[in-house]
Amino acid sequence: MKVLYVKCNSERSKEFQLKTVIYEDNGKRFTKKQALCREAIPHLKRMKESYTNLTASIVNPKIKVAKIIRETEDSLTFEFIEGISLTKRFKKALKLFNNEESKVISEYIELLKSGFKTTVFDSLTMVTSEFIKFFGDYDYSELNGELCFKGVSNIDIIFSNVIFTDNNIYLIDYEWILPLNIPISYISFRELHQENEFFKKMENHFITKVVAAQNSFYEVQGHYLKNRLNIAQQIQGISQAMVERDEQIVNLNQMVTDRDREVFSLGQAMVERDEQIVNLNQMVTDRDREVVSLGQAMVERDEQIISLNQAANENRLIVRQILSSNSWRVTSPLRKVKSFFRRK
Repeated sequence: MKVLYVKCNSERSKEFQLKTVIYEDNGKRFTKKQALCREAIPHLKRMKESYTNLTASIVNPKIKVAKIIRETEDSLTFEFIEGISLTKRFKKALKLFNNEESKVISEYIELLKSGFKTTVFDSLTMVTSEFIKFFGDYDYSELNGELCFKGVSNIDIIFSNVIFTDNNIYLIDYEWILPLNIPISYISFRELHQENEFFKKMENHFITKVVAAQNSFYEVQGHYLKNRLNIAQQIQGISQAMVERDEQIVNLNQMVTDRDREVFSLGQAMVERDEQIVNLNQMVTDRDREVVSLGQAMVERDEQIISLNQAANENRLIVRQILSSNSWRVTSPLRKVKSFFRRK
């Protein structure tokens, strides 16, 4: 046998002192509760009756109770339920920062309200001497009309005692099953530590006068009131984190807005640049047209020059022909002209 976990409740009154052991035997796990003293054996043995009564009070077929599979004179061994506790689901939800923790709490409240036989609290008929023994002698009329468990109340349905498997929801610890009609909001108060002064009085009486009646107030404070998981404080921390996150979101939104303005300005600048490019392209096109026109003019001028050169060449040829001609009619005038310039 390999022991995996041990917890002793020696700070309690002797009649409630139990030891919880989780162990592994031949590759299979088990949970064993054992009385630490003879005075605690009746409390331990009542869990057999509690299993029957609690099972009979369940109305949701998915809710199961861990079975007792072995018994000795001073111990009970239960099946070990493999799954995910509500505590783990809540802690995982805390890390997500998307309001998932509220969903887990809502699921928990719904489990309490719809999973078991219920009735409406009536202080005149339900506040018995047994009720006062556990929770104190107060005026319970202010709880009238509250939804409560009917006849059988498991007051220790806390997150760590609720295990989710693939298809079922298991209650793994039913040590505190009372044959009383107890308001469901008191059970959720014990886990969530909601602000309720009346429930605080009931809880204080239950812890100090029943569970740990033989111990000092400071021992009770140390072992129970301080060590119980305070969901309310965690939620407060979550709320503060959410406020800070919202501030970050506002800052990010402002950054995005500023960036959008910058992008818009850049877009406007690009539009203006594109207009400049269009204007430059038009100027280039106009210049190209001018260059084409000048080129055409130069071609026409070159053609004129060619024509003039051709005419000059033709004139020169005529002159040569004239000068070289032996015709009297042609040369006679020329001789006269030549003689004239000689006399001069």
